[in-house]
Parts: sequence; C-alpha cells; structure tokens
Amino acid sequence: MRGLALPLTIALAVSPASAMEQADSLAVRVAIEQQMTALQRDDAQAAFAAAAPQLRQQFADSESFMRMIHEQFPVIARPQIVSFGDLRHTSYGLAQLLNLVDERGEPWIALFLMDRGEDGVWRVANVVTVRLPSLPA
Repeated sequence: MRGLALPLTIALAVSPASAMEQADSLAVRVAIEQQMTALQRDDAQAAFAAAAPQLRQQFADSESFMRMIHEQFPVIARPQIVSFGDLRHTSYGLAQLLNLVDERGEPWIALFLMDRGEDGVWRVANVVTVRLPSLPA
C-alpha cells in the first residue's frame, strides 16, 4: 500500500488543468502574453504591472524589475519563438509551460507560476527557465 501512496501524491500535486474553466485558462495566457509583449517593447511600467504584488515588492521600481529580467531572463525578454504548452495545477498554484527559442536559436522551457489577485486578475508570480540541450547539426 505504501508504494501506491507516493505516485498518487505526485499525481495530485501536478495534474493537468483540463477541468479548469476555459476563461481562467485564457486569462492566464493573456496575462503572460501581455507581460512578454511589454518586455519586448521595453515598456517597464506595463511589464511590472503584469507581475504579482509579492514579486513587485522585491523591486524598488519598474526599471529595476526590467533590468533584472534583461540580465537574468533574456529569453523571456527577447524570444524568437514562443509556444504555449500545458497549464498545470502544482503545489505552487497554476503553472503555464512555454517552449521558447532565444536569439541564438537555443531551445528553452519556461514555467510561469501564476497568481490570481484579490481583484480576480491573473498575474505572473515567478518564472523558472531551463535551457534545453541543443542537438548537433
């Protein structure tokens, strides 16, 4: 019985968001697209506004937020290709998977952790990026 508990726990911790209402799924995607568009336009105010309050609190202003994104997450700021993957429920809340390609043609995955504010608006709470290994030509 003990062997079944762990797989069940894992399955409950990360499950497809298929039962999620269509409106929430679309709202999460729109929130991410708005932030990425703002980043690509170097619109610090709009990019900062798309971040969840707990993330915004870590920065003095929108310019310091923008500087951090460009330094630590250039693939988020300047992707060449963006493809939305699965939206999942995780122990951290909703997480949207994106497949990205950077300016050098390198593949990445990004996991956008989302937060629904008291106002009902979805915002980006955190992002984790991982560069995938490239296949030799």
